Parts: sequence; structure tokens; C-alpha cells
Amino acid sequence: MKKILIFTVLTVILGITACNRFEDSLGPEVSADSLFVSFVNDFETDIQNAVNSSNLNTILSFYSDDYMNQGYMIDDVEAFYNNIFNETDVVVEAEVLVSTEKFSCRFYSQSSRLDTTIVDFVKQNGSSFIITGDGVNPEPYDTFVLVEFFTARTCSSCPNAAAKLHELESVIDGKFAYIEYNTLTDPAENYSAKDYYGFNQWPTVTFNGINSITGGTATQTDTYEPQIRSAANKQSAINIENVTASANGTTVSGSVDIVKANQSLISNPVLVVYLVEKVSDVKYLSNQENLTNVVIGGKKIDITDFNQTIDFSFTTQNDIPDDVHLIIYVQNMPDSYNGSESMMFQTLQYELN
Repeated sequence: MKKILIFTVLTVILGITACNRFEDSLGPEVSADSLFVSFVNDFETDIQNAVNSSNLNTILSFYSDDYMNQGYMIDDVEAFYNNIFNETDVVVEAEVLVSTEKFSCRFYSQSSRLDTTIVDFVKQNGSSFIITGDGVNPEPYDTFVLVEFFTARTCSSCPNAAAKLHELESVIDGKFAYIEYNTLTDPAENYSAKDYYGFNQWPTVTFNGINSITGGTATQTDTYEPQIRSAANKQSAINIENVTASANGTTVSGSVDIVKANQSLISNPVLVVYLVEKVSDVKYLSNQENLTNVVIGGKKIDITDFNQTIDFSFTTQNDIPDDVHLIIYVQNMPDSYNGSESMMFQTLQYELN
């Protein structure tokens, strides 16, 4: 999956070989442009070796502790490289874009969806460089939390979890939405949440794709509220805007813009659009209560360019009922689920007329 992830770099420490060459040279003075070209070449080699050996310490030695670039700090850089370590056959290619100012670094793999280019700005600091970023921290967006509820009509403890989530809708108004996956069906065209997450016990509830809780006792469901509030207190660099959508027969189609406050370090971004039925005809066997907010159709779309409008279209198994809305979200989705990396960045609930 190709993404352009731009974060600004002000400096990077030269490799040992390069430093020795500059310090020991008795020849003519080396120009800043030549130093920069040498730096980019050394950077490519050093980062390639560090990625191959999963050597995070070597990589982080290139960055200042107070690194800040378009809202991303040193912890975000560390998380990005940790994600790269999970890929296979990663190739690193660096290229000078503007002499003494800017270079690009591409990370890609032929055996996975990874294809990420980072454009970095640099400045010289004596005969060495250190990455400091541009110091810009754009105002991020408020986070709308998505709670995913894996349930089944045969599950005897699932109604307790459903009742708690329904109660929290009025308590934490405007901060989150929850959707139910009836795990006996897979309504989305090209994506099975239960297969991706790999959960095999119900009820299981996830919060923005990261934390999950299994079980329907009061002790377990009482943890839902603090989980939701904690996720809602975090801000996101991504927002979902300019949604248009319509339903006709068994088809839902529309478009959406994904807006970023900064150039987000997301290695595997996807857009998921779900059609959600507010009150289902399916009932729990234990208490005959209707399932609510049930996913009845949808589609997953790989995001290849955040700067373009994304179109979507999918069909449902049956005619679309009247009491439906869309849940649209952006999630980092590696090929295999990883609770620390498969986070959702933003969610939007859209009412269909």
C-alpha cells in the first residue's frame, strides 16, 4: 500500500565512517552540498542495516530527544520503526531532493503491503547532522470512539454487555458509537472483523481497535465507561469530512475525504464503511431482546492517497431497512491483528436519509 508520509527533519548524526572522514580529511574543504549527499548515502546504509537487525537504538541515535515534526514526537518515530520491524524483506532507499535541505527515504517490501515514503528536511550542524523536526504541532481533532461488540444470539451473557453499552450512549453522549457484529454472519463484502481480530469468545468488546474486554459480568461491563472516556480524551491527527452517501435497493454508495492535521505515520491505513441497523429483527435467545446497532453490510478500502476523495460502494444481502446509518472509520490495519498497532484514528456516524 503506498502512502506519502511527510514529516520534517532538521538534522541527523552522520555514521562513524563519515564522521571520521570529515574530521581526518587533510584535502580541500568539502562543500555543504557534498556533506549532505554523503550524509544521505550513509543514512540509507545505516538505516537499512538497523532495520534488518531490528536495531532501534541505532535508529533513535539519529534523532534529538525533543524531536517534533507536524505533531509527531520521538515516541511516534519509535512506533513507526517498530512497525517496520514486523515487516519482511524491507528495502530502504534514500534520495537527495534539494541540496542541503531535503531528502526522501522510502521503505517498501515486495512481500507485504508496505510502501512508505518519508520526506525529510535537514540542516547542517558543524560536520554532523541530527534530526530535530520542524517544531510544528498542528491542532489535532477530537476523537470519536468506536466500540466494537462481538456477540451472538445464542450467547447468554451478551445481553448484559449490550445493555451496558446502550446505557452509556446517553451517559457519554456524542463521544462514541458502538456496533454489534452478529458473529454467526459476515455481512461485509471483503472484510470479516471476527476473522481479523481472531476473537473466539463472546461477548468481547474492543475500544478503538486496541483494548478489548471479554465477558459479560457486572465487574467486566463496569470497565467499559473508563475505557471509552480514556480513548475519547485523546486527540487524533485525522478527521473524516465531506461525506456523501445514498442507499438504493441493496446498494450503498458514496464518497468521503480523509483530512490530516499532519502527515501521519500510518503504515497500513484503511477506510471501513459499515451499514448499521439500529434495531435488528434478530433476538437473543436468553431474553428475547433485539440486537441493536448491528452491522448488516460494508466494505474495507485500502487508503493509497490521503489527498484524494475516496469513493465507496457495496451491496447488502437483503433490501436495506429504514432504520440504518453508516459508521465510517480509519484504522491502521497490519495484515495480522496487533493490539498495539491496529488502532483507529477517527470514526464518524452518518445518517442515511
